[in-house]
Amino acid sequence: MIIALTGSFCSGKTTVGSILCRQGLEVIDVDKIYDNILRTSASLRRKLAKLWGGSAKMRRIDKKILSEIVLTHPQGLEKISSITHPYIITELRRLVAKYRRERKKTKVVIFEVPLLFEKGLDKLFDITILVWSPKYILIQRGKQRGYRYSEILRILSHQMSSREKKKRCDYVIKNNGSREELKNKVEEIFKKITNQEVFYGY
Repeated sequence: MIIALTGSFCSGKTTVGSILCRQGLEVIDVDKIYDNILRTSASLRRKLAKLWGGSAKMRRIDKKILSEIVLTHPQGLEKISSITHPYIITELRRLVAKYRRERKKTKVVIFEVPLLFEKGLDKLFDITILVWSPKYILIQRGKQRGYRYSEILRILSHQMSSREKKKRCDYVIKNNGSREELKNKVEEIFKKITNQEVFYGY
C-alpha cells in the first residue's frame, strides 16, 4: 500500500511523518529527494545557476540563495518551480513504480508530497491523506520559522486551497491542537487504513 501525505505550508505534515517514522513505518520525504537531485544532477544545477548568474560548473547549489529568489523576486517561485519540478516528479514516479514492483501489497510506504494535488500526483497513490491546520495557525508557525507575514501569504497563494484539498483527499488529519492530540489522530487514521495496530507507544 503506497500512501501520500500532503498539506499546506506549515500544516505539520513533516511532524506527522516523524510520528510515523518513530513507529517503524517507512516515510519518504520528497524534499529530501529534491536535495539529492540538487547534489547529483549537473543539468539541474546549471539551469538554476543561470537564475542568479552563478557558474554553470557549480557542484553545489546554495538553497539559501534559492529561498531568497523565491521570496524577493516577483516570479522567483514560478521560475524555480518550472526548472525543478520536472526533475522531482520524474524521480518520484520512478520511486513509486519501484516500490510497487518490490513491495508486498500489505507493506505500507508513505510519501510526503507537498504539492500532491497541484501537480496531479495523487493518482500515483493508493490513499491520500491531508494534514490540515487553520490559516491563522499556518501564519503563526510561519512567523515562528522566521518568515514575514507577506512571505507566508505569498507562499500560500501558490498552493491549492485547503477546501479544495479536502474534497480530493481520502482522509484528513486536523493539526490544530497539541502534539499528543495529533499523535492520537494519526493513530486513529492509520488503524482505519491498515486495519491493524501500528502504534506501540510514543
